[in-house]
Amino acid sequence: MTREFFADHRRMYLEALGEDAALLFGSTMKVRNSDSEYRYRQDSDVYYLSGWRDPDVAILLRPGHEQPFTLFVQPRNPTVEMWTGRRPGPEGAMAEFGADWALDIDELPLQLPALLQGYANIHYRLG
Repeated sequence: MTREFFADHRRMYLEALGEDAALLFGSTMKVRNSDSEYRYRQDSDVYYLSGWRDPDVAILLRPGHEQPFTLFVQPRNPTVEMWTGRRPGPEGAMAEFGADWALDIDELPLQLPALLQGYANIHYRLG
């Protein structure tokens, strides 16, 4: 699937949001026992809108904003990547996945209030 495939999904979703914003969180890794994890699968809604397959991601969609598609992702970490595989990081989120802006997932609580200024309604999934 191409970047355009996911960009089309985002475009339709952004149109449906109207003047509202949406915040979606991807799946996290689930530990099966003390030293192994379950096989990972990204949440369908996150994958449908972004193509992102890695854990610990948040998507912020803001129609009408100059940066409508923002990704919060895990940063690059060569030591961890040696064991878990390459992470795209914020730079890859923009270059490979078409994000208008991307930040480290740890920045979410600090950046979110300012990023949601001016939006009366925010759509998000409970639980």
